[in-house]
Amino acid sequence: MSDQVARSLRDKVFTGALVTGERLPPERELAEAFGVSRHTVRAALTRLENENLVTTRQGSGTVVADFWLTGGLGLLDKMPRAVQEAFLPSLLELRRILAVEAVGLACRRAKPAQVAGLRAIARRIARTREPAAIMELDIEFSRVLFAAAHNPAMILLLNTVEGLYRQRSDLVDALFRDRPEVSASYDALVDLVEHGDADLARAEIRRALEERDAVTVRRYAANGDANPEPAAAGFEARTGRARLSTEP
Repeated sequence: MSDQVARSLRDKVFTGALVTGERLPPERELAEAFGVSRHTVRAALTRLENENLVTTRQGSGTVVADFWLTGGLGLLDKMPRAVQEAFLPSLLELRRILAVEAVGLACRRAKPAQVAGLRAIARRIARTREPAAIMELDIEFSRVLFAAAHNPAMILLLNTVEGLYRQRSDLVDALFRDRPEVSASYDALVDLVEHGDADLARAEIRRALEERDAVTVRRYAANGDANPEPAAAGFEARTGRARLSTEP
């Protein structure tokens, strides 16, 4: 039950129903509103505090924090669907930045065995048609690429992207379904790493991913009810005050 209470309160923070600086009702009132024990509410609030979404001080109660100042990428996979949709263009942009720099570093640092490993995965991707299977291979390819870049922090950032992939089959479809040009691109990427010209590789990968991601955003919007701009506007403004309810 504490998971459900935490999710409901978390969603209200992300969507602006609870705004920065707003004081939550006392535990007793929250327990009554959700129909749970005070112990359950306390566990939910502890979870939100660990996520830097609220702050709790004895005698002052629990206050909504500004997660733009305190949150990390781990919050992405906890956001409600509409907010994740609003984040899609910026998430793809972050992925491009990571990929471009990882390829550039790999051009200088990759060992022959790592290049061979990338080549083997690229050829498996070229033979694969199922989007979910391509996603798994894409993650495997990225892990080898980031290892070849010798930057462990990049691998930790990849874990966040992987979590979102696994949550959102619609995003996986937009990225990989019926896109033979995407499947073929991995082998070309390995060619760039093997060639070793970091500046050329960065430029080529940046251009290719910008084109690819533009198609992904259009496909994603066409395949569902995604409407990023209103969601983003409501999310970023985070103004106004809404009555607390137990609705998620």
